[in-house]
Amino acid sequence: MPAKRSRPEKQRPTTAAPSADGVPASQPRRWRILVPLSVFLLAGGGAGLAWLYLQKPPARIAAPLPPLTTSPFLNTAQDVPYVGDQECLNCHRVVCNDYHQHPMGRSLFHAADAPPLENYSVQAGNPFTVGPLHFQVLREGGRVLHREWCEDARGKVVAQREEAMDFAVGSGTQARSYFYQRDGFLFESPITWYSLQSRWQLSPGYEKNQQHFHRRMEMRCLYCHCQEAHPIEGTTNRYREPIFGQLAIGCERCHGPGQLHVSSRKQNIHPEGVDYTIVNPRHLAPALREAVCEQCHLQGEAIVLRRGRRQTEYRPGLPLQEYLAIFIRPAEAEDTRRIVGHVEQMYQSVCFNRSKGKFGCSSCHDPHREPAPRDKVTFYRERCRNCHTAPEKPEPGHTGVPAPDCSLSREERRAKDPQDNCLACHMPQHASSTVVHLAVTDHRVLRDPAHPPPVRATIQPGELPLRLFPGHRREANDEELPRDQALAMIPLIANAQVDRATQAADYLSRQVLPLLDQAVARDPEDLPALEGRGLALYAQRRYQEAFRVLQEVLAREPEREQALTWAAYVAESLGRYDRAEEYWRRLAQKYPQFPEYQEGLASVLVRRAAWAEALEAAQKAVKLDPFRPEIRELLIRIALERGDRARARQEYQILGVLDAAYQQTIRPRYAARLEEKE
Repeated sequence: MPAKRSRPEKQRPTTAAPSADGVPASQPRRWRILVPLSVFLLAGGGAGLAWLYLQKPPARIAAPLPPLTTSPFLNTAQDVPYVGDQECLNCHRVVCNDYHQHPMGRSLFHAADAPPLENYSVQAGNPFTVGPLHFQVLREGGRVLHREWCEDARGKVVAQREEAMDFAVGSGTQARSYFYQRDGFLFESPITWYSLQSRWQLSPGYEKNQQHFHRRMEMRCLYCHCQEAHPIEGTTNRYREPIFGQLAIGCERCHGPGQLHVSSRKQNIHPEGVDYTIVNPRHLAPALREAVCEQCHLQGEAIVLRRGRRQTEYRPGLPLQEYLAIFIRPAEAEDTRRIVGHVEQMYQSVCFNRSKGKFGCSSCHDPHREPAPRDKVTFYRERCRNCHTAPEKPEPGHTGVPAPDCSLSREERRAKDPQDNCLACHMPQHASSTVVHLAVTDHRVLRDPAHPPPVRATIQPGELPLRLFPGHRREANDEELPRDQALAMIPLIANAQVDRATQAADYLSRQVLPLLDQAVARDPEDLPALEGRGLALYAQRRYQEAFRVLQEVLAREPEREQALTWAAYVAESLGRYDRAEEYWRRLAQKYPQFPEYQEGLASVLVRRAAWAEALEAAQKAVKLDPFRPEIRELLIRIALERGDRARARQEYQILGVLDAAYQQTIRPRYAARLEEKE
């Protein structure tokens, strides 16, 4: 049986009264909150009020930004330009050609140019069905079309959307996903090709949160799949065009900008010893060497931009923790099912901890060349035995730390695995992970994976549930750490609110408010901290204070998307529907591709009984997301108020096809009026 499509069912509490006929207006829904929140810490921009400019408090001097580490490598400076892989090919042709066959060198393509690996046949699950939804991929010449639709019992299509994909993301080693652009906005498709199963299925995460064709492609995702993108400050997924420079991850992601190095070579300058015009990770201290990999492979539970920093400012050769604060759950490294938890797991390994920094990602992985499938067992066994034979003269890459050989004889090992595969015993793959359809390798390098060390809860009463990644330790008196930890809690608070976990939301918001108060006192222009403070106040139901804080943010940045969004929610909670309408209108006009903003505008217009305008906004929303039951309910309500029972009945029938359970939930509200005769 196909899996039932999950739908957010719980709604945010509201202080709004029901309409005159007792039918409650549609509430702001879970996905309208979660989509903008997923990049709450990275977003910027909004809209403000003129009178706030006239009534600003006296300017306060912000605390200086934390100092940045300098490097002897000259290309770590911000003003050194990138040059692209074509320049590298001139001198490093062999290694460049090898790298472009590596998964990192095949991370992003124009959809029409992606190396073929997909199967478009019925046998590969094309089309496929999940609950009432059908999905199909079509290849028409140079175009790749993704289609989603829903049909009734007679086979009549009642809702559908089709988009031409512009980009394919992923090497295809495990999977390949797709996204498209509209007016500089990037959105992901709900359809992904899974190479291990050779089948089409829902994209990762869609099983729990079906976002159809409007999941936003944020810079954090793109950063780890492309060499260069150009995000617009203050937005979640809008980019300057051309959106990309070089597409796939290139040489400069690990070696830093290449302009100085290229110029020196063109001038026939060949320094003796270390060449400081470009970073070579082998010449970096262990922590800086690992940071090169961690910029993408350290996922964490929450990632916060340090005050005054941008993610794109990081350069290989610099400490990553000076740009990003990465938080994990205390026992997270023990979760072997995480799809990108490899760094956290490696930090738990005996190999890593006993090597005193000599063991790292490149001890096992060649960043320039992926071994052929037939060579992988030998390749990785040699990497293991490079240390575990403890040679008198260590080979290149040996950590220099004596290590015991395998406790089993070669005959015993071959009895367990005919290829004598070290990874099969000590780094097994798990067929399932927290991301459905994918497999992950356990990077804890356990001596006996069948008996892993116990997971110990390390959260004490009164502590927050996230801690700084242990590899990025800071000074105990670092005044910036409480601010970063508080901002890491903001998505947890929002999720708790949406799930009506009021005790959790209350507890977390009480914990973070003093930390955010301190952060704002240290830097009144710290807009992420101000926004976080507004949300924490909102979670405490201190709506007036939350509204004032968000207006303060908007007064400083009148085009700040996240502040506008939360100001609209807070205004609704205060019953200030005129203000809520203003904010939703501005969002709907600036982001016409986002169904959640059109729905927000329609919902508040329903509250104001502006039926004609509400219908216009709801129709725009349903065109962008024809599958969302809550939008269909809005259309039913509006049609009934306008006396259009035929349209109301039509939308009610469609709702029954999309989500019969939801239809039954709202039936008591509308049944009598729907059954009235004309």
